[in-house]
Amino acid sequence: MSAGSCVEPYLNGLPLILLDQGRPWKELMHPARVDEQDILAAARSKHDWERMD
Repeated sequence: MSAGSCVEPYLNGLPLILLDQGRPWKELMHPARVDEQDILAAARSKHDWERMD
């Protein structure tokens, strides 16, 4: 099963895990059309994060 087919059910408003121990899970990020800047922007606004590490 490809990462794209794994992601499809979650693109309809359900939570999607895109980080694993602080590292981006790029195989899921690409089909979800999310990049590291999107994650950082959300983390800054909700949790005052500055970087992923």
